[in-house]
Amino acid sequence: MLTEYTAPGESVEVGDDESIYSLLTGRIARTGENTVIAERKTAPGQWMKVTTGEFHKDVIAAAKGLIAFGIAKGDAVTIFSATRYEWGVLDFALAAIGAVNVPIYDTDSAAQAERILNDSDVKLAIADNRERFDRLDSVIDRCPSLKH
Repeated sequence: MLTEYTAPGESVEVGDDESIYSLLTGRIARTGENTVIAERKTAPGQWMKVTTGEFHKDVIAAAKGLIAFGIAKGDAVTIFSATRYEWGVLDFALAAIGAVNVPIYDTDSAAQAERILNDSDVKLAIADNRERFDRLDSVIDRCPSLKH
């Protein structure tokens, strides 16, 4: 049996013009660029603190790269990756340009990936390693909207 616990919190109003990216820029405006918000694995057992300013810089760089690939507001992009720092950067970058993140679980099969890519008209798919890239590559001929 599953037990569910909840705790009431303050009600938060989210405006139509707000996104996950605006949460980041709002945080920077409130607390500055030196607030530590994450840690990034640099080697086995080694982690580096990441500030809001550093994260924002990475997000902007990724957004510019997405735009260079022709990604625009409303376009669907897949991130086929295990949970990692770069996944978060790409997610925020997609929100910054108004594109849609269509994640694929890192354990999904090629057939599952194909279904997700086609159901969402994904234009760009990003994989975090060769094995997941190969899964995508095996179905690319059956995904007409996929450009890259």
